[in-house]
Amino acid sequence: PSIPVDWLRGSPPVEIAYAPDPQAIAVAIDKLIMSPELRQELQTRGLEFASRFEWPAVVASTLNLYREARQAPARK
Repeated sequence: PSIPVDWLRGSPPVEIAYAPDPQAIAVAIDKLIMSPELRQELQTRGLEFASRFEWPAVVASTLNLYREARQAPARK
């Protein structure tokens, strides 16, 4: 069986094969072997998702978070 990975916020829906299940891994690999289009789509989406974690993106995200925190009203 595969597991929906909906906790990857902001990413397109993906599925992963459950690692302890060799049959699920074999099915997932076979699916990739038989579908060049799926391989390309997953590669493209994976690279787009991974780019969020490059240092310039992390720095920009962190700075935005600090700016928002400074502008937020103080809690009592």
